[in-house]
Amino acid sequence: ACILRLHHNIIQIISSTIIMKQTPHFITVALLGSIVILQHSNSCCYAAPSSAIESSAKSRLINVLMPLRKNKRHGRPAEQRQQISDNADTEHNNGANYILHALEHVVPTILHHNNEDSSVVVESMNAEYNVDSNSNGIIEGKRESSSSSSSMTASIFNLVNNVAGAGVLTLSAGVAKGTGWMQALLMCGILGAMSSHTFTLIGEACHLTGETDFKGLWGVTIGHDSAYLVDLLIAVMCFAVTIIYIGILGDVFTPLLASVGLPDAMNGRTTNILAISTFALLPLSLIRNLSALAFTSTLGFASVLYTVAFVLLRSLDGTYALGTGKFVVDQVGSSVNIQQPSFVHKSTWNLNFAALVLASNLGLAYVAHYNGPIFYRELEDACPKQFGKMVHIAFGILTALYAVIMLAGYFTFGDVTQGNILLNYHPSDMLSSQSR
Repeated sequence: ACILRLHHNIIQIISSTIIMKQTPHFITVALLGSIVILQHSNSCCYAAPSSAIESSAKSRLINVLMPLRKNKRHGRPAEQRQQISDNADTEHNNGANYILHALEHVVPTILHHNNEDSSVVVESMNAEYNVDSNSNGIIEGKRESSSSSSSMTASIFNLVNNVAGAGVLTLSAGVAKGTGWMQALLMCGILGAMSSHTFTLIGEACHLTGETDFKGLWGVTIGHDSAYLVDLLIAVMCFAVTIIYIGILGDVFTPLLASVGLPDAMNGRTTNILAISTFALLPLSLIRNLSALAFTSTLGFASVLYTVAFVLLRSLDGTYALGTGKFVVDQVGSSVNIQQPSFVHKSTWNLNFAALVLASNLGLAYVAHYNGPIFYRELEDACPKQFGKMVHIAFGILTALYAVIMLAGYFTFGDVTQGNILLNYHPSDMLSSQSR
């Protein structure tokens, strides 16, 4: 058992040496095959020190294989290829020294069945060679790593926070265009599942290529000469989304400022949009480090949750009920009256080309894929399985939130639901003002 363990551990790093020296493939395959065979033959007799060496050996193997794979398969500048090779050479030398150290110090203690002493030696070796035996990689200083990592829970929250935004305000209007509410619910679920799946594919692509942004992914899969296209497309998409959100801000701020007594002459929608864009959005867009916006980002997500809860409450409390609701009758203590709810075209299963409006609104509400590589890079112990789990949970939460606000808003106002549902609520409704 000791011989098998020793052979199993040492051969993993030797295999990386073979690959480094570009030995014919059949030798590499034979060695890697022997790893698999030995792994099955001695799986029942691992001891703690053996497992620690095995983890470290795998770390070396990963650090050698991945850069060389990218170096061989994809065209890179000569200087960059040389740098990758130099880094791999360093890892190769460290791996060889690690093997010699294991032969000299660890093997005798294993042969004498002194597992406690061997564990101490392994820990000392890991400290000397800067190896993290609890993970699949070299700790900072031996390989490039993310400066920060997020736990599964934190990543789920950050993704939901990133995706959920003012796009939720448009969903009810998509249903009001003529889509049956059951069909709308199915579309919400299907597009949520599709968005979740395509988001996980981004993480899998990052895992397979080792790249950490879309430009790198494009360069590896399509070509570096045209990599500028993906940056251009993301810029155009983000610019278009910004135009949409600026319009929403104009819709929200105009009645909000009117409710605090700002004169109509100074409270035009166009004027507000220009002022917000110039004095708020432009300076924020020029910030290099977005960590300063962490608090406002969290506050924004809390606002989305509040809005969902508010829309649901108003759909259930009867204050906007047709003909009897507090805010839809003529005498509401204000000179402003809102449009009466209407359900003439209400349907359960209707589906026609008008459903494309809802599909477009859902597409905007689910979009955050341009940040996919960032979420994969920052996820703790990132791998496709972990990343997929995180993404599916986050998009499941989003789908539930969207379904609630979409149907609650539609069942409140029906056919007259506006593109920004907050515009349907009466200015004297304090809960709606807080939502704005």
